[in-house]
Amino acid sequence: MGIPLLNALDKHYKLIGKATKDSATFVPPELNFVPGAGDDLESMIWVITYAIMVHHQEDLQGSGKADYKRDGVDVFYSSFSYSELAKESNSMAFHGTNSLADDVH
Repeated sequence: MGIPLLNALDKHYKLIGKATKDSATFVPPELNFVPGAGDDLESMIWVITYAIMVHHQEDLQGSGKADYKRDGVDVFYSSFSYSELAKESNSMAFHGTNSLADDVH
């Protein structure tokens, strides 16, 4: 669920970081990622959103960085980490396909 995309984004941002210190480092203009059969759109959107927020947080300095983490990243991802979202997604899929789900509530 989005792990290959997260790995590709991580690798890409590390290359960008290297390139800022060494101009000989080549950063491809596109991610080295091809969606597979198990990569659903919803998971990829969550990964991209999370990566953008964390990348932006790293660009900030001082109190702005702490404020953004507290008011942005933590608000959206601390109580529902990616693994918690995966559990909730699995739970919703189970209840949506389980004919006894209506009887449980």
